[in-house]
Amino acid sequence: MYRIVLIVLLLPIGLFLSAQEFEMNEQARIQRLNEDVHLLASDSLLGREAGTKGEFMAMHYLAQKFREMNLKSVLPDNTYFQEFEFVPGATYKYGTKLKIGERFFKLKEEFYPLSWSASKQIEAKVIDMGFGLISNDTLTNDYGSKDNIEDKIFLMETSVPGGIANFEKYEGKAELKNKIKTAQEHGAAAVIFHNNDPDMKNPSDELSLRVIPADIPVVFVKQKASELLRSAENKTVELKVRIRKIRKEAYNVIGFIDNQAPYTLVFGAHYDHLGMGGPSSRYTGPPKIHNGADDNASGVAGILEIARKLVNDKNDKFNYLIIGFSAEEQGLVGSSYFTESNVYDMDKITAMINFDMIGRMKNNTMRIAGTGTSSHWDEMIAKSNKEDLTIKTSKSGSGGSDQMSFYLDSIPVLFYFTGSHKDYHTPADDAEKLDFASMLQIIETVERLSSYIPKNEKLEFIKTESKKSGRSPTKYTVTLGVMPDHSFNGEGMRIGSVIQGRVSDEVGMKDGDIVIQMGEYKVTDMMSYMKALSNFKKGNSTIVKIKRGNKILEKKVQFK
Repeated sequence: MYRIVLIVLLLPIGLFLSAQEFEMNEQARIQRLNEDVHLLASDSLLGREAGTKGEFMAMHYLAQKFREMNLKSVLPDNTYFQEFEFVPGATYKYGTKLKIGERFFKLKEEFYPLSWSASKQIEAKVIDMGFGLISNDTLTNDYGSKDNIEDKIFLMETSVPGGIANFEKYEGKAELKNKIKTAQEHGAAAVIFHNNDPDMKNPSDELSLRVIPADIPVVFVKQKASELLRSAENKTVELKVRIRKIRKEAYNVIGFIDNQAPYTLVFGAHYDHLGMGGPSSRYTGPPKIHNGADDNASGVAGILEIARKLVNDKNDKFNYLIIGFSAEEQGLVGSSYFTESNVYDMDKITAMINFDMIGRMKNNTMRIAGTGTSSHWDEMIAKSNKEDLTIKTSKSGSGGSDQMSFYLDSIPVLFYFTGSHKDYHTPADDAEKLDFASMLQIIETVERLSSYIPKNEKLEFIKTESKKSGRSPTKYTVTLGVMPDHSFNGEGMRIGSVIQGRVSDEVGMKDGDIVIQMGEYKVTDMMSYMKALSNFKKGNSTIVKIKRGNKILEKKVQFK
């Protein structure tokens, strides 16, 4: 398969002088959906992780289908492939070291840099700063009795006086990022954390790029190294941190139907998935291929079938962009790159319709998010529903899929999906479990809806969130371990399903609970939920307030 697709790649786009004709009866359309999903979700594509051979094979499969339809290119090199770079992680470079006198500490075994660390080398005396806290509690001021502390290495505990049970009492000041900030304000040359609280988990040794680094080195030391450092106060410590970002290339696959129309309609779906698993997987066993049939081979099959219909019918109402996004699982990287690249005039785009997980409709129920991004959507959705599907809607244009990148560029969006299930982000998300007949129902609903979008005037845009936080999606490194209910229109974030074995399950949260606050952060909608999560890291503890019926409950969680 890999060699066949590669040969097709080498053929110029212009080789196909006319598009193939496609049968449009129900059986033929369902068969094509079936074939597309089975190919994209096959073991041979290795889970389609962005930046890997599996993604490479998947993107060329999309290109092959685009050629069959004679879609055009909008890219300068006349290909379908928009290359972009993303950074999935970071690692410690050779030369990272911690040394007292002639004693070298072993990297990873005795110490490791934290995500907040700068890449920097310093040599300075160490001073024990206790918990590194200044709080409203006058009994807790670890800086009050310290003189001449500037340009020293601050040794401090990760916990708080009295242990983790008192963590919330310090109102966020006990979070590591805030301890580091306080240390920098007092002239620290570096920060070394250690942990003497048996109930407090050590900070993660995985480097996350989703935090803003400090200007100084920040490391964590394990027990033996901690003891040596505490006995080495006012001795000179040599600390060097070298962090290397891991950079990979991925590709959006973009096809264009140019009708010389005044406006353009975008149909999009991400084609990447989790590869062999990784931190986003819900599977806890050894590495195994995550085929991602519903997430999101189903959506990709959907946009391919819509494109065939447009080509067959010679539908010239709009220009059409058909886009397979990559690195969605890395944080909407591909769609964000497209909207910021100016490879296409974004002012010409009247709307963006996104498919993500449309293959497992239950109880004849479809979910659509983004209905508040234009005043016309509700009427169009109602008119397009000839199958009498039960439709649950959400007004928010944000939420966890690629339509969010277009919403942040002031473009009306809709996000079609059929809800979460137990196989989400596990190796069990296979093609055999998809309902291709219901997929076609959804696709035909969208095809009808697109016919109602005004042709000669741009669809008005409405911002659904109270604050725009910038063009890039909010990024976070921890979760509650729940699937949000994107159809919820009330205040807060309603839990669609609690994931077994995750934080939410451990503290007794239930399906249907509504998260209204996390620590000091109010949760009013999906966007504020994501923003709240971005303030927490692995090892942090907080109180999560939930609404269950008429009761307000508090759950103490520690993020893993």
